[in-house]
Amino acid sequence: GIKDDETIQPEITKLPSSGALAALSYGTFNVDAPINMAGNSRVLEGQGWGTLLKATSVIDDVIQMKSGAWSELRGLKIDGDGKATTCVNLAQAVSGAYVMRVSRVYLVKAVTALINMTNSEDSILENSILNGDNGASDTTSCILITAHGGFVRLNSNLILNAASDNILVSGGVPRLVGNGNTLAACGR
Repeated sequence: GIKDDETIQPEITKLPSSGALAALSYGTFNVDAPINMAGNSRVLEGQGWGTLLKATSVIDDVIQMKSGAWSELRGLKIDGDGKATTCVNLAQAVSGAYVMRVSRVYLVKAVTALINMTNSEDSILENSILNGDNGASDTTSCILITAHGGFVRLNSNLILNAASDNILVSGGVPRLVGNGNTLAACGR
């Protein structure tokens, strides 16, 4: 479809406040406005890399996980197509015991960062994060962490080909915990 976000967003919004799963089928979903995952225990799940969310216009984020606890994004590919500032924005307006998880997600072609993390208390990342096609870099940072005071768990991530920074920490003192990560063609 032309603006699949207009179909996906109402499905996420109508999930119960206690949480539930919104499943996407195989295929390409064009995103013209950010998809907001606000709410507790909400999960957006695709069918692996055969489920593609692709930015089709200039937007801040393809996916916003800006409020709520225990939200998860898993099993899909997100392509910022050089139009989205970030593919996934994990940002909390208030502090608290928030856990947000991004797993089995393939991220490409955002303008500033493939994943932006701000004030999120506990974040778990297990993904393939590829910056650029055919060796051309698209993004300033693969993972940008700002004003972060909680835990960031980086487990089994494949982070390739960042323009300047694979992981950039700017402000705050996050507690980084990780194992099994692969960083290649590192900038800094």
